[in-house]
Amino acid sequence: MRTGVKVAAAVLGILLVVCLLSAIGFFLSGTGQKVLGLTQKVSQFVGTAREFEALEKAHPFTPPPDGSLAEERLLAYLEVSEAVGPEARRYADWIRSHQEAGTKEGEGLGVAVEAMDLIKALLGRFLEELRAHGMCLKEFRYVQRVAEESLRELGEGPATALNRDLLAALEEASRLPGLREGERSALQKKVQEFRDRMGLSGEPLSPNAALAARYRDRIRAAELPPEARALLLGAADGGRSPAPVIHLD
Repeated sequence: MRTGVKVAAAVLGILLVVCLLSAIGFFLSGTGQKVLGLTQKVSQFVGTAREFEALEKAHPFTPPPDGSLAEERLLAYLEVSEAVGPEARRYADWIRSHQEAGTKEGEGLGVAVEAMDLIKALLGRFLEELRAHGMCLKEFRYVQRVAEESLRELGEGPATALNRDLLAALEEASRLPGLREGERSALQKKVQEFRDRMGLSGEPLSPNAALAARYRDRIRAAELPPEARALLLGAADGGRSPAPVIHLD
């Protein structure tokens, strides 16, 4: 199933729950105007699902066969994540607060309306940034996965961010085509000595890991809260992201 279709299915699943809550709220509390307002919000989400589908058609993406990651697309991913960050954290904080406190009797419809407003703001900003960077959801998900895998390749251990940056620079320098063989061998020896001092494995960094090393702190800072990630990418990662649950009874 295509990513856009998965996104549409996930959003429509949310809509079914919200519609059910709307009906319950109408018959139990008599707040017809609130239900009408919520119904109007629901109709906007149908359009949002179509916009994700249109974005995938406008900016189709096929993962590179070699699994490589271009620096310019990593930067585009980071800029999208950083711009979406405030809305994502606002949504995540709201989810956590309502999961912890629960919902009092008679507040279910109001909570649903509030949630819809936050979701609309988050999805809207996400779409806006994806469009601005010529990126579809499938590419965003790919870059995110490769960046995360590259960070895992870097590992933890005693290496500081500065030392990792230096190592990445040395790795790149050792692959320069203009080096004499003796110079290359000497530089590769220095690289291995540097890696040993940092407690890293003897294998050289992959190009993706070398790239991630240069943006390590920024990649970590741009990580989306799990609640927002589940909303934005849950359909794309096959449901691996935990979906937030709020009890409205």
